[in-house]
This record gives sequence, structure tokens and C-alpha cells, in this order.
Amino acid sequence: MRARRIVPLILIALAATAAAHAISLPGLELRAGPTWIGNAYREYPDGSTVQGSDVSPLRIFGGAALPLVLQNGLILTPGIDFYWQEYLAAAEDGKVVPTQIETGSAAGDAAGTLGILLSMPVNREWQVRQRLVLAAGAGPAFLLRLPLAPIEGSDVSALWSYFYSGLRFFYPETQGSIRYQVSDQFEFGGLLRVLWPVASLWSQYDVAVWDEMKISLMALVRVRLEGRAADDDGR
Repeated sequence: MRARRIVPLILIALAATAAAHAISLPGLELRAGPTWIGNAYREYPDGSTVQGSDVSPLRIFGGAALPLVLQNGLILTPGIDFYWQEYLAAAEDGKVVPTQIETGSAAGDAAGTLGILLSMPVNREWQVRQRLVLAAGAGPAFLLRLPLAPIEGSDVSALWSYFYSGLRFFYPETQGSIRYQVSDQFEFGGLLRVLWPVASLWSQYDVAVWDEMKISLMALVRVRLEGRAADDDGR
């Protein structure tokens, strides 16, 4: 419970500090797209099937970011994204896995879960053509998973405990993007993001290192605030 309160406060403090040192605010970024959620826990160590454990699902992540150009030319991009996924605490050992609402509670306690991803990547950009920009970066991300919709009266305490223990809420992120400026106000492009599940490295369960990895391919639109301000000044 404490992690759910502390993590947003840390991100707000970091964003405020970065904003104080920013020299420009190039735009507001909106993005959405499919995200692959890795699930490597389909069988128990004895080879028996984990009932209710879904094949690695695809979910839509959507959100926004606020790029901040720092004095050293790097770009800090605090962002927030949302998704929805059903999760199940396996009856045999309590490992939490993606599931489907049709599974019900026969295989264990389950709930529809709101995911809130808070990220703070630092990017470097390259202007490869007059209107074309490539970018790459990395940074910390924190995933808050809130099991808000118990399925068939499930007890969600096991889900809360799992999500916020063993640093399962911490995901280092790497990303790359491409943007094309179509006008003074708008840029369109794509964003590839990889969220690395470091908690799998020391998991008590027998899982591959990619268990709970998330890979997103997102379309993005950036509204260029600087361009608008420049136009206003010119009138």
C-alpha cells in the first residue's frame, strides 16, 4: 500500500524539478497502441498446467506525455498510460498471471485490473531530414496495478500483495520513436517501447526472464506548443 502512495509523489517531484530546469516545452504528446504482455508461467515446475493462465495477451495502452527540453539538449518526457487486464492468483502457489474474465474464480482469485504506467524516459533526438526526427532513450517506469473489479466475489488481497512486492512495480524502460512534422502545429509518428521486468531476475517462481515484459508499438500525435506560441507572437 505504501508503494502506491510513494511512487507517484516521487514522479511528481522529479517532473517538477525537471520543469524548473527546462528551457522549452515543445509539445503535448498523445499516444496509443497494442502492447504485448509476456506470460511465461503456463505450467507449474512439475509440468502440470496452470489453470486460467492466458497466452501472453495483447492489450491497448493509451496515454499522454509532456516533453521537456533540458539545458543540456536532452529531452525528459514524463508520461502516463492506462490499460485494463484481468489477472488471476493461481490457486496452487499464488503466482499472478494474466487471465480472461471467462475463467471465473474456479482457478483462483481474479480481478479486472486497471494498470497505470508512470514513466520518466530521457531521450536524445536526431533531425535526419527537415521534417523527420528520430529519437531514442531510456528511464525508469512505475506500474501501478489496481485490481478494482473482483471476479465472482474473489478476494483480491493476494493480487495487491503480489503487485507491490519484490519490486514488481518497477520497470526500466527503453524506447525509440520516429516523428514527421506535417504542419507547424502537428507531428505524427510511431513509438516502440520495451518495459523490462527486472523482478523476474529474482522471482521465487520458476519463470523466464521475459515473464511480465511489456512491448508496445504505439501511434503518436504531438501538438507543437512552441509553434503555436511563435504564431501568436507574430500577429
